[in-house]
Amino acid sequence: EKRGKQLDKSRLLLIPFLLAILLALSAGITAVAFHTAAGQADRGAKELEARRLEEAQGLFQKASRLDPYRGAYQVNLSQIAAIEASKEKDAAAYNRALEHAQKASQLEPYNPSLHNALFSIYGMLARPDLQIRELQAAIQANPFLAEPYEMLSKTAMQSAWSCMDKGQRQEANTYFEMVVRAREKMPPALAQAIPAVNLAAGQASLLLGEFDQANNFLTLALQGEETYHETASLWLAALDYLKSSKDKTGVSGGSQDIDLNALLFFLNQQPRH
Repeated sequence: EKRGKQLDKSRLLLIPFLLAILLALSAGITAVAFHTAAGQADRGAKELEARRLEEAQGLFQKASRLDPYRGAYQVNLSQIAAIEASKEKDAAAYNRALEHAQKASQLEPYNPSLHNALFSIYGMLARPDLQIRELQAAIQANPFLAEPYEMLSKTAMQSAWSCMDKGQRQEANTYFEMVVRAREKMPPALAQAIPAVNLAAGQASLLLGEFDQANNFLTLALQGEETYHETASLWLAALDYLKSSKDKTGVSGGSQDIDLNALLFFLNQQPRH
């Protein structure tokens, strides 16, 4: 009986050792899988560059099966499907592109580079709403990068102008408010250094009737790169024009109702930033 207890104790001592061996083996297999997946992805990238989409898709699918937690492989599969959807007007490919893109974003929510790649794919799919969502995710992943703020302000302003052209003022205001909120959340040091965002926020504020806020942002844009000086000056002049018009009617303070026709007449055919 004593000997049996000693054997049982020996077996118990062996269990952690066996578990360590199993974990080591598991890690070894995983490392091999990762390495093989990377090799498949490298080959897939070459096929994609050569526009051999079917071959590239097969290789990225293999890579994804070997390493199912790598968002980049889902991005590649989304890109292939988006190319097919754009060329063939293929609804099934369009849906596949969206599925792979959404999975990629879920796998690596804190990867700004991945969100930027998905931004381009959603552009191919003509989905500015999803482009904006990815840029917001990129900002959340790293709020100290300038590019996502610039791209967000540009995309949101383009969407807003599109709504305005269709007479959808309320929908346009949603995008204008989005631009202003993004600018307000920027780290102070970064906010001072991006005139494109200040210009967009100034334009959006003016179109929302927030004159003081518009003046602040447009003045900051005027202090930035010379590229933006002409447009910022024009919008500041438009602001003065609208303020003087309001003064004549006795309306002052707070948010103002913008005479859009008067503003557009004043701006004429100036480029939209």
